[in-house]
Amino acid sequence: MTLIIIALITLVTFMAVNVSTLESRTAMQDYAGSRAMYAARGGLNYAMSKVTQLNDTSWVVSGGTATLPLEPGVSSFTVVLRPHPDNRTTRTSQLAWEVVSTGFYGQPPRQAQRQLVAFIQQEPFSKYAYFTDRDIGVGGAIIRFVSNDAITGPVRTNGYFTIAGHPRFSDQMRSSNQTDTAYTAGPPPVYRNPNGTTTSDPTKFHRTESNGSYAQNSPVALNNSPNFSFAGGQAVIPLPTDNDKIRTLAESNAPDTANLAINTPGSLPPNHYKNPSNASADYDMVFDESTGKPSSFTKNGNAISTSDAPPVFKMTFRSSPNPAGAVVQRWDAGTMSFRNWDLTARSFTTSTIVLDTSADTIHVDGFVVMEGTVKGRATVGCKYDVHLSNNLVYSDMAQDVLGIVAKEDIIVESRTNTSQDRTIHATMMALNGSFTVDKYNQGSPRGTLHLFGGIIQRTRGAVGTGSASRVSTGYAKDYRYDDKLITRPPLNFPNTGEVYIVNINDKGATGSL
Repeated sequence: MTLIIIALITLVTFMAVNVSTLESRTAMQDYAGSRAMYAARGGLNYAMSKVTQLNDTSWVVSGGTATLPLEPGVSSFTVVLRPHPDNRTTRTSQLAWEVVSTGFYGQPPRQAQRQLVAFIQQEPFSKYAYFTDRDIGVGGAIIRFVSNDAITGPVRTNGYFTIAGHPRFSDQMRSSNQTDTAYTAGPPPVYRNPNGTTTSDPTKFHRTESNGSYAQNSPVALNNSPNFSFAGGQAVIPLPTDNDKIRTLAESNAPDTANLAINTPGSLPPNHYKNPSNASADYDMVFDESTGKPSSFTKNGNAISTSDAPPVFKMTFRSSPNPAGAVVQRWDAGTMSFRNWDLTARSFTTSTIVLDTSADTIHVDGFVVMEGTVKGRATVGCKYDVHLSNNLVYSDMAQDVLGIVAKEDIIVESRTNTSQDRTIHATMMALNGSFTVDKYNQGSPRGTLHLFGGIIQRTRGAVGTGSASRVSTGYAKDYRYDDKLITRPPLNFPNTGEVYIVNINDKGATGSL
């Protein structure tokens, strides 16, 4: 009996030791797998750094391979980056790459491995619901976010924000504090608000109304959104200064660039392009909101005749009757009206000319006046200003996408003493100017400006005047982000230069310890 008891005790002890050894080995394998995962993430980050802001031309174009140690003799990674096969052809707006990154921990034969396969692509500016290079007006005028403002989607500036009351945001709000003399980049970064407060807390790197307190003047979450946060002192994202890429793509494969509209042969979408007209000067157009017509032109600030000004085209978007698209007209000073314009003959016509907007890139070197109902996926680039003369809305808010890229300003035209809401569905870029309301500081309150899309602008433009709680002139703001813009941006819409992970597949850990 004693021998049996001793044998049982020995067996139980042996089993306990084995279980303990197994648990220890499992814990070591889990640890090694985690360390290999960190190494694989390091490889993925390395590849992304190569193509961010197109830093390494050879990697951007041809891809590349690298094997680098993180901790010599302990952990390392091997990463392979392959350009998407469409990068050289149809994928002109968002370059993309496949990344295969393998992380290693330990030494053979007891080496753990972890492999990640990711698809990454360029981040479009359409990611942002609101983006400015400088969040102050022309001449340094302070423009505020106020309590009546409600904005969904990511918000960012390379400058600094001024907050009056408690404007509401649903998503990340970021600033670089560039040009803000109250900001010291550090390290550590420090912000000295004009109210006398000094802080190193990035959530307080913004200016407050009338030097008031943060308690009285700070952004807050819209509808208690868990995605809201504010942080200053972030990296600068440069804006492009021209839309030459849109122009080049609009005329690609077209041997004759003298025509207003040119259809690209082959399988690519049809594209349209207007030849330059007096392209070196600074031209502006005054638009009469009451008549819906241009009233005068200036060149470098001096009045000029219509014959000396760039052409003015009106694009009236329509979803029906077939074909859907944009009716093209040109301003005729002789009859003081917009008349149908033959894109091939370059002359006025009685026929209705419709541009296809199902998948289109358009560039005009004159002025553009826009309104109507958009159907399709299009980008319109403009050499000078874009004037929004009425509502501009999608036929199908779940599918349709419009990008507007003006080299100068995008201007909402409306009567100064008429109270009527305005609706705009588009993501818009004013590369060297602003998104603004004409005569925003005149008349009486006009209602609410409803935006579904995004605004990207060099300098912040005003849409109204007033206090933190009321509008005196112009519009109150109701800006809603169009969530589909990051995965379905307008064709050939400019990119931030950053890249993001579209999807990632963890192949799991292999190896033994």
